[in-house]
Amino acid sequence: MKNEISYSDARKIIERLPETKNIPLGEIEDVIYTQRIRNEVESFTKTEELLDYINRHIAQFGYNNASGSVRIQELWKELAEENGLCEKERRILYGIDQYLTEEEKIEAERRVGDGKKERRADASSTFGILLQILGLSDTYTSRWGKDRSLKPFLAGNEGIHPIAESVFPDRDGIEKVPNGKKVSFERVRKILILLLFYRFRIEIALENAENGEKFPYEDIGDNKERFLCYMNDELSDVGLPILYEGNPYDWIFLFAASARTEDDVQSPLDNLRGYMKQLISLKQL
Repeated sequence: MKNEISYSDARKIIERLPETKNIPLGEIEDVIYTQRIRNEVESFTKTEELLDYINRHIAQFGYNNASGSVRIQELWKELAEENGLCEKERRILYGIDQYLTEEEKIEAERRVGDGKKERRADASSTFGILLQILGLSDTYTSRWGKDRSLKPFLAGNEGIHPIAESVFPDRDGIEKVPNGKKVSFERVRKILILLLFYRFRIEIALENAENGEKFPYEDIGDNKERFLCYMNDELSDVGLPILYEGNPYDWIFLFAASARTEDDVQSPLDNLRGYMKQLISLKQL
């Protein structure tokens, strides 16, 4: 578009491109990130320059969503590592039973009394961290089945749009991306949005706690615009579409970021977690 190439000429260029092979991200020695590609391609004025560039870097182009996948790897390390954001939340912001209702405690005690061993997911495991981010770490592993998956609870759930439910962030996808395995464009984008949302909100909550706020998860100021800029900048930087309220998955996070209680309290992370609890309760397996 920048060089005013016609559609027919663009098709001819595409036909001249070599085939690529899908290879694991971990096997690529020099990952070419989206911003770097933009910066270099913008300087080209001739078709041959573009073709030469692609031919020289064809191995790196064999992996889709490299920028987004690497960003997920970086975020996951920041959240999941020792003394990372997830551990800080567990240590500073809540006790192990904070989110258990009295009914859940009674039920757990009854099941233990019946000889049924109950336990929660390992807090430092991939699934344990995912449950923590979604506000479901107070549930017991027996509820999730052998696959440790949210899919059975989300599939056909009347509380979530099918587009939002499709490839909803799960243990399998999150484990594949940090390990350099190829996943779909949509899966990368959804995982990235969830991790970015949590990172943005939990950093504010930890700062509130450090400042002595009694309810650290609540927004002290209006961070909605800052949140939108942060999310859209992050997504754009890795070549992914910015948040769009017409997208059912994006809407979940946009709503969580702006919804207020009757007392005019805004608590985005609690909003997301409350929604997830509602989804799980809507479909008892």
